[in-house]
Amino acid sequence: MKRKWLSVLLVGAMTLSLAACSGSSDSKKEDKKGSEEGGHKLSIMAWDPAFNIPAIQAAADDYKENVDSEFELEILEQAASEDIETAITTAGSAGDYSNLPDIVLFQDHYIHRYVADYPDAWTPLGDIDIQLG
Repeated sequence: MKRKWLSVLLVGAMTLSLAACSGSSDSKKEDKKGSEEGGHKLSIMAWDPAFNIPAIQAAADDYKENVDSEFELEILEQAASEDIETAITTAGSAGDYSNLPDIVLFQDHYIHRYVADYPDAWTPLGDIDIQLG
C-alpha cells in the first residue's frame, strides 16, 4: 500500500509539472527537461536524504517500472527546505522561473504564502482528473 501511495504521489506531481509547463510564458524555457511535449525527464528540488529523497526515488522507480520505462528523475538535493524557499523567492522577484526544476518539495505551512506572493510560478490542478489505480 505504501509503495502504491508513493507511485500515486509521483504521478500526481508529474501531472502537475507537465500541466504547469503546458502554458506559454516568456519566462519559462521552452526546452526545459520534462517540459517538452512527450518528455520523459523531470527534475525535483527536495531535501532530507533520510526521508523525502528516498520516498521520491522509490516513487520514481515504481513509475519507471510500471508506467514509463524511459522516465528519468533528476533529484536536486538541497540542504534544507529554506534553500527551496530562497530559490522560489529569487526566481519570483526576478520574474524568471526558467532556472527552477519541474517540481519543488515544500513545507505545508509555507506553500500558501508562496502561492500568493508568486502566482505565476504555480499551476492550479483543480480540473485535472488523476486516475488512482
